[in-house]
Amino acid sequence: MKYNFHVSFMRLPYDDNVGSFLIVIERKKNK
Repeated sequence: MKYNFHVSFMRLPYDDNVGSFLIVIERKKNK
């Protein structure tokens, strides 16, 4: 799930900071 989530946001024109922030939130949800 984390890989799919990461790939989905990588496709969008988000800044690295925003993408990393969203990924961190997703990781917290998974935990």
